[in-house]
Amino acid sequence: MAELAESDWLAGFADGEGCFLILRSRSNKCKKQPSSFRFTFQIQQRDDDAAIVIELQKVFGGIVTFKYLPSQKDTGTNPTVSWVVAARADILGLIDYFDAHPLRSKKRRDYILWREAAMVYYHNATKGGNQGGNPEWLVQAIEEYRKKMKELRKYQGTLGSTEIIAPKGDEQLWLLEI
Repeated sequence: MAELAESDWLAGFADGEGCFLILRSRSNKCKKQPSSFRFTFQIQQRDDDAAIVIELQKVFGGIVTFKYLPSQKDTGTNPTVSWVVAARADILGLIDYFDAHPLRSKKRRDYILWREAAMVYYHNATKGGNQGGNPEWLVQAIEEYRKKMKELRKYQGTLGSTEIIAPKGDEQLWLLEI
């Protein structure tokens, strides 16, 4: 198990399957009550891949949940298993991991904003979240991070322009006919 924490494996898996989220919550229905936020990282798989999700939970913390809905049988969808990390100590451990083992896909942009927002929030939030009342500037700052993450997730196009990237030297350019 220790080798999983020292390898780049989770970074590669997270590039394809991971999700960085900032969730907003209120302690009551009053809209004037300052918000608190929860930072989560999750990976969801079909439940026949539960072994790896459970292994990740053992190494990095968090919880594992299984989801099966009777309607899935009718729709042809499969039961799922999710690994969800939300506890502050576990999130900080994941930040250490992803800083040491960087993501390589466009998800890295998501991670960078998520990480920055988590650090700002963890250093400035009042203990107990909105029970003590987070300052409005902090709520607005975290909402800005959420907005930026949403914008970054929009499709940007294959190359972002019509520029063709040609191979160099002995590299071969493969074209797939569809």
